[in-house]
Amino acid sequence: SSPASSPVVLSTEPPLETHWGQQVLLLHPPQLAAAGDLLHGDFTLGRQRENHRLLALRIRLRHTRPATGEEVYPERVIHYRVD
Repeated sequence: SSPASSPVVLSTEPPLETHWGQQVLLLHPPQLAAAGDLLHGDFTLGRQRENHRLLALRIRLRHTRPATGEEVYPERVIHYRVD
């Protein structure tokens, strides 16, 4: 039997009214990959210099094909401003 007297729900969902938002960041042009390809990347998230309440995001991406040792695309660095 459960030790809780009533069901417990754990959620990461914010309350109904919030200032939070979600962002979708698309790669353009798209990064096309084949089965077995590896995408290596990292990102840095920080505040914009002009307004510390806004975000600046840097993504670094490498695309390799281990089966041939080929670098499919040269390293890409993409900068986003989340205003």
